[in-house]
Amino acid sequence: SQTRTMTELVCEVPVVLVRHGQCEMNLSVASTVGGRASASPLTALGRQQALAVGPALREWLAGIQTRKTLVLTSPAERARQTAALALGEASDLDIEVVGDLTEMSQGRWEGQPRRECYTPQVCAAIDASPAYFAAPGGESKHDVERRVVRALEQAVQAADAKAGVLAFGHGVAFKCFVRWILCSPWATLHELDLANTGMIVLGYNRATAAWRIIRFNVTDHLFACA
Repeated sequence: SQTRTMTELVCEVPVVLVRHGQCEMNLSVASTVGGRASASPLTALGRQQALAVGPALREWLAGIQTRKTLVLTSPAERARQTAALALGEASDLDIEVVGDLTEMSQGRWEGQPRRECYTPQVCAAIDASPAYFAAPGGESKHDVERRVVRALEQAVQAADAKAGVLAFGHGVAFKCFVRWILCSPWATLHELDLANTGMIVLGYNRATAAWRIIRFNVTDHLFACA
């Protein structure tokens, strides 16, 4: 691997993204269209997952030795609950709610049977335009990617020279951000697996305005929830 210079490391902002714990909506996602569902709370397992990721995050916070960490969360109940439970012992951290981190909206499809929404014709339309297809009244993945990129780039640029960024959010939203970093084909987005409370460890280089992915879908803490 390419050796990173001291200048690059000094200029790098440490960033961790955390998907929310299992929520009520996740239990029916195989048969029902999910989407934003911002009121969906964590399940008992989801609360356990959020508590389990806490020590891993506190270890990360201690390891980066920053003066202050900027903590962001989606406004969705499940993301806010995850942040509160995971950081319960880090009471000195202020958590900022950021609307641009919310999950992809599926519009009028949310809560509807998947078989009625994802007809063969609709699936063909998605395959033909994976970036720009949107459910009626909903968002495209391209729309989601633009706002998540905006939110996270604003965060790293606003953070002072010794600050890290920690953000709690959602599967599709965070996978769109990773796709943007990789410049990978939109059609491969579904191949990225981000578990409930899975962590994405990133670095943002201030000197070059470039992102790098250090680890994706870190789930070691979930062994305690098995």
